Amino acid sequence: MAAHDVPSPQLGSPVGEAAEWYAVRRRWSVVPGAFRTGSGECACGRPSCPRPGAHPVTPDWRTRATNRVEVIRAHWGTHPGACIVMPTGRLFDVLDVPEFAGREALTLLDGMGYRLGPVAETGEGRLLIWVAAGARLLYGLADGRMWPYDALDLRCLSCGEYVVAPPSGDARWVFAPAATSWLLPSADKIVGTVAKACRQIGCRR
Repeated sequence: MAAHDVPSPQLGSPVGEAAEWYAVRRRWSVVPGAFRTGSGECACGRPSCPRPGAHPVTPDWRTRATNRVEVIRAHWGTHPGACIVMPTGRLFDVLDVPEFAGREALTLLDGMGYRLGPVAETGEGRLLIWVAAGARLLYGLADGRMWPYDALDLRCLSCGEYVVAPPSGDARWVFAPAATSWLLPSADKIVGTVAKACRQIGCRR
């Protein structure tokens, strides 16, 4: 993320500066999450935390998420190392896919001429592909049906769920928001190709 793309004044924390950028430039709501201590353990205190430094820390994290700059500056001014938690299902959903299959899908989609929105790698072997909100509703999940790609390890993060955004922890942008369009692709336009990549990678292993 270029320095001139970050709002001023500087927060003194790359994570805090990024959180403010997302709020100002993309209008994405953010809330500070957990962070790793100097010993590498999660600040949540759980000795066997499954996602150290990469999860919400309070039950009300959804209602606390905001794009108000003064609140964001106060949050990361107090906890400069806190990860950036973003609620999904509001302005965007996210397809969460195994990294090898995700990168295969990006190659296929590029060859088909699709212009994607932001894409991130988690550092945990996953790729996150931003899509327009409402992805799960396209499959009638409001009627109780299941997401049809669970068996392929292709998930859809939507209402009530979250992503941890770069530069939190080991998360990094593959396609950064600053370099992508505001208009996110509809999930139904690309999920078939992503699922195809998951099947292909699965068959090769």
